[in-house]
Amino acid sequence: MVIAGGGFGGFYAARTLARLLPAHSARIRLVNDVNFMLYTPLLPGAAAGTLEPRHVVVPLRELLPEAVDLRLGRIVGATPQRNALQVENLEGAVADLAYDHLIVTVGSVSRTLPVPGLAEHARGFKSLPEAIALRNHVLRTLEHAETLEDGPARREFLTYVFVGAGYAGLEGLAELQDFVADILELYPRCRVTGIRWILVEAGERVMQEIPRKLADFAERELRGRGIEIRTNTTLDSVTEHHAFLSDGERVPTRTLVWTAGVKPQPVVAKLGLALDERGRIRSDSYHGAWQIRRS
Repeated sequence: MVIAGGGFGGFYAARTLARLLPAHSARIRLVNDVNFMLYTPLLPGAAAGTLEPRHVVVPLRELLPEAVDLRLGRIVGATPQRNALQVENLEGAVADLAYDHLIVTVGSVSRTLPVPGLAEHARGFKSLPEAIALRNHVLRTLEHAETLEDGPARREFLTYVFVGAGYAGLEGLAELQDFVADILELYPRCRVTGIRWILVEAGERVMQEIPRKLADFAERELRGRGIEIRTNTTLDSVTEHHAFLSDGERVPTRTLVWTAGVKPQPVVAKLGLALDERGRIRSDSYHGAWQIRRS
């Protein structure tokens, strides 16, 4: 049995199978590109430095049962007619990995749009390295702004734009704002100029995943903290120095964070599973958690 992906689904699938199956009745192998499971709800805390990076990951080798074999590698393809995955190891070599049963839990990747300049100038917020890099970048902008004599020139470095007001965007911005507020007294010039935070959302409200009453409460809290929220607004383009919004504003900024949703892993299209029009695995109440392909 091969489990493709070591996130929540893959981790708990491996633990459950190891517990339920009779001893030595099956060989369970979990394939993942890193040796840890990222606890994504705590990612904003890692970005803000309120949590140590080791506190937002689960070491797979330490917590997986002995019956589960962890194979580090990146799934780059599949030949379902031969019941095989193509896995690239840490040195870049690709080899087949055969299976009798396949559990697909590869997760998602950031959804990008054909916005001019997005790939070159936006920052992601999906992985632990991206979260740590964002925190370091924010510190560098504060340091750079503190060296500038011209107040208006500092504003470009002290304006932070998040595009996408779901959980990742809203919580990530709020945590970083707390982080900057705690250390701002160490940067007197930045404190005089002030910090500007902008949250851009294409929909009519923030956090469309939750009931409107809770979303409205969250929006009031953020606005009360001085965060600008632009709903029914999209990003038209971005350059190294500016973000251009659909409402016509040109925002001087050196920091644009893209958190506008996710899409399926591209490799899903190669696994021979039934997909919907958006490339997602079709599921029903029985296969809601796992998709299993039997030989």
